[in-house]
Amino acid sequence: MRLKHIILFLLLMITGSANAEGQLSNGRRLEPDNFHFIQWFGRTILNKDYAELRYTMEGFFMAFSGSSLSMQCEESKDTYLGVIVDKGEMKKVRLDKADVVLAENLDKDKLHFIQVYKLTEFQTGSVRIKSFDIKEGSIGINADLIYQNKIKFEFIGNSITCGYGNEGNYDAEHALTGFHPENENGYLAWGALATRNMEHSPLYSSVCYSGRGLIYNNDGSTKGLIPELYEEAITNGQQFNPNLIVVNAGTNDFFALGQGTVSFTMDEFSEAYRKFILKIRGKYPEAKIVCVTGPMMNDSYPKGQKHLTKIIKATDKAVKGLKNVQRIDLTPQSAPFGEDFHPNLETHKKLSEEFIKKLKWEIINYDNMLLLHEKEEKFKLKFPKF
Repeated sequence: MRLKHIILFLLLMITGSANAEGQLSNGRRLEPDNFHFIQWFGRTILNKDYAELRYTMEGFFMAFSGSSLSMQCEESKDTYLGVIVDKGEMKKVRLDKADVVLAENLDKDKLHFIQVYKLTEFQTGSVRIKSFDIKEGSIGINADLIYQNKIKFEFIGNSITCGYGNEGNYDAEHALTGFHPENENGYLAWGALATRNMEHSPLYSSVCYSGRGLIYNNDGSTKGLIPELYEEAITNGQQFNPNLIVVNAGTNDFFALGQGTVSFTMDEFSEAYRKFILKIRGKYPEAKIVCVTGPMMNDSYPKGQKHLTKIIKATDKAVKGLKNVQRIDLTPQSAPFGEDFHPNLETHKKLSEEFIKKLKWEIINYDNMLLLHEKEEKFKLKFPKF
């Protein structure tokens, strides 16, 4: 955090009352009309009644003083949050009650910082936050001040990006487990890990949902496909304006194809993929886009169908000739696995490292301005002649 922001917060703490711009909220309860004190992550829905976390890793950052912080929300028993207070270890919190203690036994006279992330995906339920209560303290500085000028990464995908079952650890004989929300950890999924480990710590957003595809879901259905979900998220969620957009799609389409549930040609898949990329480009014309082949694709299953080779060729065709679009093929996974043959924590870590290494852009700081710049190019600025 920048020193000037800490000083601003402390000054506000001393002066006491909120002004028209909402710099400080004194008192113990923070309700939706003052949720602008909070930095919300991802495509969180904000309205006059509540803030709603739906997709993996949506959440918030808050600065406050006080001995404890609790959150009032609608109960969602299959939903888990990750909570980090100050620089402590993350703890998991299950939303099995409507009043959730996020932090307690704190020094009430010190400034505290809390990060909260939705670890589980949309299918486990959403988190409708109605208010926050602080004991013996107050909530302060508009957290947007801390996060302004950050580079923003957005990951669009399926169960792999969600972190489906990544806290499981099984050999091939025992990996068909079914889904257990307590074993899904989006904070340790490959995209979130890669983003946190990038220099200058870009902000992270994800729109991902297990089982969803580009033209077919893994059960052969066509409702709630990835392009449809993304359109809804950017329409109804808060503005995010990503600098880099990563798409990992196709695994579920090819799974349905391999099961014989659906039939499509590689040209049909390429056309659908290209259409989606062009739609993203229309929304965010300045963003860099990366199309990733996921680690659950391989040429050995289904036998003889060469799905990895086919999806690579189809995706290459989809992005051919498009500017500021990169293709990355992540290494196919091997045992041990997470739940239902998904990547486990160790594989997610390796995937995040591989992604950073293969990504052709990096974040640089030029004259206190963060830029996403191609690694291999020398950074040159042209100044006007006088």
